[in-house]
Amino acid sequence: MVDAFVPSTKRGLRKFINDVRGCNTLQDEQVRVRKELANIRQKFANAKALKAYDRKKYAWKLVYIYMLGHEVEFGHMEVINLASSKNNSEKLVGYVAMGVLMGHDEDLARLVINTIRSDLVSGSAFAQRLALTFTANVGGHELTQALSADVLRVLYLPESKPSTRRKATLCALSLWRVNQDLIDPSEYLSVVAIPALEQTFEMGLNLAVLGTLKSVARADPMAYQAVYPVVIRLLEKVVLGESVPSTYSYHGVACPLVQVRALEVLALYDFPTDAELRKTLVHILTKVLSCNDDINPQSMNQSNANNAVLVEAINLVIQYGEQVDREMMEKVVAILVKFVRLSDANVKYLGLAGMSKLAQMAQREGLASVLDMIRDHHHTVRQSLEDQDGSIRKRALDLMFSMCDKGNAHEIVGELVEYLKTVSYNLKADTVRKIAILCDRFSDDRPWYVDTILHLIATAGDFVPEDMWHRLVQVVTNNEDTKAYAAAAVYKMMQPSHVHETTIRVGSYLLGEFGYFLVEGNQQSAQDLFDAINQHLDYAGNKTRAMMLHAYAKLVLLYPQLHEDVTLVMDAFRDSSDPELQQRACEYFALAQQDRVRQQAVFEPMPAFPEAQGEEAAETARPNPTPESVKAVDAQVETQVEDLLNLADKSSFTPAPEPELKFGKEPRRVWLANVLCEPKGVLFEDHFVQIGVQLQFQKAAGKLMFFVGNKTGWVLDQALCTVLGNDALEVVAQPLEPAVLQPRAQSRFSVAVTCHKPFADRVPIKVSFQANGQFEFIDVDLPVSVLSFASPCSFPDADFDQRWDAMGDRVQQTTPLDHVGLERIDAVVAKLTALKLAPTLSADKRTLRGATTIQTATVNPKTGKPAVVGVLVRMTCVAGSSSLAVRAVNVAAAVGTLTTVKDVLLVL
Repeated sequence: MVDAFVPSTKRGLRKFINDVRGCNTLQDEQVRVRKELANIRQKFANAKALKAYDRKKYAWKLVYIYMLGHEVEFGHMEVINLASSKNNSEKLVGYVAMGVLMGHDEDLARLVINTIRSDLVSGSAFAQRLALTFTANVGGHELTQALSADVLRVLYLPESKPSTRRKATLCALSLWRVNQDLIDPSEYLSVVAIPALEQTFEMGLNLAVLGTLKSVARADPMAYQAVYPVVIRLLEKVVLGESVPSTYSYHGVACPLVQVRALEVLALYDFPTDAELRKTLVHILTKVLSCNDDINPQSMNQSNANNAVLVEAINLVIQYGEQVDREMMEKVVAILVKFVRLSDANVKYLGLAGMSKLAQMAQREGLASVLDMIRDHHHTVRQSLEDQDGSIRKRALDLMFSMCDKGNAHEIVGELVEYLKTVSYNLKADTVRKIAILCDRFSDDRPWYVDTILHLIATAGDFVPEDMWHRLVQVVTNNEDTKAYAAAAVYKMMQPSHVHETTIRVGSYLLGEFGYFLVEGNQQSAQDLFDAINQHLDYAGNKTRAMMLHAYAKLVLLYPQLHEDVTLVMDAFRDSSDPELQQRACEYFALAQQDRVRQQAVFEPMPAFPEAQGEEAAETARPNPTPESVKAVDAQVETQVEDLLNLADKSSFTPAPEPELKFGKEPRRVWLANVLCEPKGVLFEDHFVQIGVQLQFQKAAGKLMFFVGNKTGWVLDQALCTVLGNDALEVVAQPLEPAVLQPRAQSRFSVAVTCHKPFADRVPIKVSFQANGQFEFIDVDLPVSVLSFASPCSFPDADFDQRWDAMGDRVQQTTPLDHVGLERIDAVVAKLTALKLAPTLSADKRTLRGATTIQTATVNPKTGKPAVVGVLVRMTCVAGSSSLAVRAVNVAAAVGTLTTVKDVLLVL
């Protein structure tokens, strides 16, 4: 890469590069590099005596050394001096070296602001382009704040050359991503975008403008809607015109990148209402879709260019849906099927993705004819499930799921169940979930639904999430005509001596609740039901055993002849090491001594479950009892659930207030710090979505209700939220429902957390969704810290100091807080109080003391109670700064507390 920039006359540089390439070991390379760095440092010590040739040579050497991965701690001022030179060759070397050596270091970026500004206002096109390129690549808050006015001046200057304006518009886009108030829509459209797009054959500038519009208009489409007819006219000239110069043609495809960007901009808007524009656009799309017939399959470059345009045109047609005619839809389906049948894996993937998107649109808008077109190629899609490429198999699975309806549900589910036998490990869980959702969506045939779900549990139990069999329980409980059939089916499943743990759970629950149908129908005896469950007791896990004990209690209430068998089992678990089993056994054993009226009040049949908002929302069924603390948290949160994002009125949307950014902090860090101290708030916000959260904690358990709001005017589909816990923090996340976010509407999902032991690391949340055919990914942190499970403690100062000294500095974690001093002490006290640290302030207001205990769900074997971990915090303040120290016997508790307090105080 460096060779492309290095003139052949720089023999010393070439010799150094050859020496490094000739090194046989890393140690040899480090020795050679250190020797060269020492030589360069010595030369730079007398920089005034260096010739321009030598300065450029040494700058290139530093760039090469840095690109090899070695640290370069000097030479920055020398490359800045090169960039400030009036000589173009020196300026070029200086800017390249600055871009590599300084990277995104905003502290170093401050050193070059004056140099860049002078080049931007110099009037030299060469210097302006170098300055714009550097500013766009480095970006950041410092350069945005200092240079945005100068960049816009170059962008809007009438005398700017097209090549300079192209650099300026890309630079403005880079700065806009930092400050979205930078670009004024009306000014940008009237001065830059519309005039540039009307100059058809300034394709470099057109491409830059369209790329910028794609981003800025996505944030606020209505502000840029004036560009819509201009983009259509540009496409008309490129696609339908006969006068596109050969210099703008790539392997016979006219300006493919311009076509792609233009189609992406059009996708931000609805189908035109103007008859003339509509006619022109239809003509353009028809021509683009027909170009596929003229492509030479032997020309890879031509195929790639044409396919890029085709895919965007297809996405646009799919977005318009029923507004385009049947002939165009048939053409789209034919092209996608052709893609799927090709051997090129990339093209096949695009074909399957397009067909899946088309099927989802047809399902959403009720276009039965389009679904029929797709189903005509069912066999082709089924073959793709066996493709060697895992990503293609995933897309084929998604398409099979999307093309399913009531008429072919049994067929497709049967094929997917058969496919489950050979599916790869990484797709098995997704296949199981899709089968379950399809069964639930088209579950009019209840016996078929029960049989299919039980088959999944029996054959793929490790990949069956709890919400799937919870939903089965809900369906059976809510349908009287299904109870006897389900009981008989699950009894049969329980007969083998070894079955999957999930089978034991669902079997125990259903036989405990509905086994009486088998007894009353003379199909089985009460003893048969007990034996079917009890034969699996020895190898079942404790969570499963808890459900089995509950089933025994239900059975013995109905059939007293089981009393002796059940009593023996309950008595065996009365001294179990597991507190849940021990408590259940003791309570059930005590209930056995009560009269039948009281027993029936406790073990009355389960009532019908309330139906969830979506049929696939299996989390509404919770047959497995949760700990008392979790129950209490659930109850409190559920009663407080509200329209957190204020999206109930779809005609309006109030964005969250922008956080005050201090010390260069990202907005999401500010939001996270605020939510850690509040019961609810905004966790993330961008142009597409706003994510809010409502939190409730009690002892070692907590529940978080997340609200994902669609801020845009179009549908966001395939929404997915993933949260994975660890051995310290158990996380049970329910799926986002619904997974399709309608415009100005919100979905929600809940996360239950349990603290088993103190932790320091935060748990990530990964959010993804599809917007206008493109996947967007968001990473945020779960707003849960070790202090979320804290209970504040208060001690007199003398007792605190005694405890502090007893722990010793061996278990201490410390950090400086340079911006938090005496002048902010009241705000610090408020934050520490919110974090449950019970802060007390010394008489001179220079020392803060706080104490808390971290509650866990792990039982201390000595006390038989949940373990707690004590934490002490001391903060010493002076004018303008402070020092924070945390002591705890558990290192994770100390580190987690220190990190949380530091993050919260850093955004004061």
